Amino acid sequence: MKYHISIDQKDRISLPEVFPVVGELSDCRIVEVTDGQLDEVRAILLKETGRAEFKLRLIGEDHRPYLLTADRVVLATKYEKWPFTAQEWEKSFQKQNRQAAKEIAKRDALLTKHGGDAREERGSPLSFKPGWYVSKTHGLWFPYRVKYAKKPGQPLLVHFHGGGEVGTDNIRPLWNYLEGPYPEWFPARKRRPLFKRDFTVLIPQSTQSGAYEYHDYIAAVKDLCEQIAEEAQTDMTRIYCMGGSWGGAGTWLSAYLFPDFYACAMPMMGELYHPDLPWPPTPETLSHMKALPIWVSHSVDDTVVSIDRDDATVAVLRELGAPVKYTRVDGKGHHYLVPYFLKTEPWAEWMFAQKRSPRQEMEYIHEE
Repeated sequence: MKYHISIDQKDRISLPEVFPVVGELSDCRIVEVTDGQLDEVRAILLKETGRAEFKLRLIGEDHRPYLLTADRVVLATKYEKWPFTAQEWEKSFQKQNRQAAKEIAKRDALLTKHGGDAREERGSPLSFKPGWYVSKTHGLWFPYRVKYAKKPGQPLLVHFHGGGEVGTDNIRPLWNYLEGPYPEWFPARKRRPLFKRDFTVLIPQSTQSGAYEYHDYIAAVKDLCEQIAEEAQTDMTRIYCMGGSWGGAGTWLSAYLFPDFYACAMPMMGELYHPDLPWPPTPETLSHMKALPIWVSHSVDDTVVSIDRDDATVAVLRELGAPVKYTRVDGKGHHYLVPYFLKTEPWAEWMFAQKRSPRQEMEYIHEE
C-alpha cells in the first residue's frame, strides 16, 4: 500500500528531502512512501528525534488514517476518511478557506459596527449566558458562554474546547464543558463536593482554525477574560485555564504566553506549539514558565495528539524545577477527558487551591 504523510512546518524532519513530495499546501508538504519504505522512515525518525518511541500519522490510499510506531502500523480509526491525493487535499483546504472568508467578513462587519474591541451578551434562561467578542487588537471575533459567580471575590476558570467544537454555533463548546468538569452532568454519586463552590467560568469558541493564528485567539481570550473578571469582581490571583485536545493546546499556549496571568494551567491530551518556539524546547525557551503550576495529563496510546511533545515539554520544565504534575497513563487513547474528570485524583481540589504569587510576576511573551 502507498501512504501519504503530511509534514507541517513545525515537524522539523527531513522526510520531504528523502521521499517524493506529491503536494504542497499552505504550510505543509505531502510526501509519499510505500510499505517497503516504512523501515527507512522509522530510521530517520529515530535519528532526528532521538526517541525510540514515536507515533506518526499515515494516510493510506484507502483514505484511512494509520499510525506508524517503532515496530508496527495500526489502523487509527475505521470511522474517518481522509483526503489522499493532492487534489483532494486542495479541495479540503478550499472548503476551509471559504469558511475563513465568512469569518473575516463577520469580523469586519462587527468592527464596522463597534469601531473597536467590544463584547455583547444576550439574555438567556440558562445560567451560561451567550455572547460574542470582537477584537480589533487581534483582528478576530468569536462567540463565548459565561456563567458568573454569585458573589464577588471568587475565582475564574477559562475552559478551552476540543477540535470537534470549532465553529460559531456557541453550543458545542458548552456541551464539551458539561460532559467534562461540570458537576450537574454526572450522576449524584459521582459529583465532587468541591463543585458546590462559587466561581465564574468562561467558555470561548474558536471559530475557524484557518481564519487566524491560534496564538492571536488565545491573546484575545485573555483580553476578554480580563473584562469579565473585572465585571464579576474576580479574585485576580485565582484565574485558571484548562482544556483537552485542541483545548489542551490552547491551555499550553495560554501558559506559554501569559504565565503571570493564570494561577495554574491544566492541559489534557494537548501539545505546546508556538511558531516562534524552537523544537525541541530548551530550558532557556521555557524559563519564563517555571513559576506556573501546571498539571499535564495524556495517554501513551493517543493516536490523535502524540504524547511525545508533552513528554519533552514536561522534561524541560522539571529540569527547571517548575511545579509540574504529570498524569501519564496508557490504554485511554484520545478519549481520556471524562475518565480523567471522574478519576480519584483530586485534580479539581488542586486547581482551586492554586493562587498566583508574586514570583509569577514576569513579562508576557506576547507583545500587545
